[in-house]
Amino acid sequence: MKLSGFPLYPIGIPAGILVLCLAFSGRPAFAQSIEYEDPVPRNKAIHSIAFGSCMRQNRPAPILDAINGIQPDVFIFLGDNVYADTDSATEMQSRYSMLRQKPGFQKLVTQSRIHAIWDDHDYGANDAGADFAFRRESERIFKSFWGLSDSKPYRNREGIYASFLYRTTGRYPIKVQLILLDTRSFRSAWKTKPWWQSLLGLGLDGPYLPDSDPEKTMLGAEQWKWLE
Repeated sequence: MKLSGFPLYPIGIPAGILVLCLAFSGRPAFAQSIEYEDPVPRNKAIHSIAFGSCMRQNRPAPILDAINGIQPDVFIFLGDNVYADTDSATEMQSRYSMLRQKPGFQKLVTQSRIHAIWDDHDYGANDAGADFAFRRESERIFKSFWGLSDSKPYRNREGIYASFLYRTTGRYPIKVQLILLDTRSFRSAWKTKPWWQSLLGLGLDGPYLPDSDPEKTMLGAEQWKWLE
């Protein structure tokens, strides 16, 4: 598969992240007579990317020692980075403080470049979406903790979605694009099963139903436009 004349390698789509690798070698199909220039600075060259999720801030986290042992150039926190489950700013900040105090976390954020997105529990409530009343305060706390409040591309944008470019090391570098999607801030409400199904024990496969409503959304109009 190719994109604009370059071979494209899909790496994977864990949770709300899309990772694409685009080869630097060759020239663009639309500019065969122009020498291709590397769009990513060499100081952003990386050798390894690691990612993980679901960190119980009130429990030991030996996995952080294992991650630090491999010294990834980039680490991506994929969500449920703390289990906040609260609409109290004080309580949520306390949960993040517990994560910050972990020696393994302190070492990781010192030696690796960090990116983060959220899932429901660090967003603030189980399975929550756009109807979560605390979402804007939760976003403010998230951006403050991860140092995103005044940085591009997060500044003056609702939600926590973003995209970043890196390049690999070596003789034949590959451009790596990280696309971090926000699947909480704009997501429409789930279609829930009627109460009587749960009462009769018919809800063993979960509380939600398939929903074909074309007006429902996962990413919201603005994020979809940005992604396209």
